[in-house]
Amino acid sequence: MRFVLFALVGAGLMLAAGCGGEKHVKVTGLLLDKGKPFKLKETEEITIQFLAIKPDAQIQNALADFDAETSTFTLHSPIATGIPPGEYKIVVSCTTTDEHARDRFKDAFSEEKTTLRYTVTGDNSQDIVIDVKSKSVTKK
Repeated sequence: MRFVLFALVGAGLMLAAGCGGEKHVKVTGLLLDKGKPFKLKETEEITIQFLAIKPDAQIQNALADFDAETSTFTLHSPIATGIPPGEYKIVVSCTTTDEHARDRFKDAFSEEKTTLRYTVTGDNSQDIVIDVKSKSVTKK
C-alpha cells in the first residue's frame, strides 16, 4: 500500500514539474523599435515566437502574450508557463488584420530569416529586450 502511495505522489510531482521534471523558466520582455516601446497600428497584431534550435528539445516552440499598452510580453509553452533552458531563435511578425495581411517587417524576422537569438539560462526568470530596429536581443 505504501509503495502505491509513494508511486502516485512521485508521478504527481513529476507532472507538476512538467514532463520528466525539466525546469521551465519564466521569460518576459519588452519589445522596442529604435529604443522606444513598440507601437501597434490600429489594424495590426503582433506575434512573438521562440523556436528551439536543437531538434530534440522537449519544447520546440513557445508563443508570447503581447500587451500593446506596455509593449511587454510573456512566453507560454504548450505545457507550462515558461520554457526550458536552451538556445532559441526568435520569430517576430507584425501583420495587418485586413485581408492583405502584410508583415510590417517584410519577413525579416521570419523563421527562415531571423537573426534574433537568445539563450535561456537556468535562472528562475529572465527579462529581455528585443529591439526590432537594431535587430538585437539583450538581457535586462
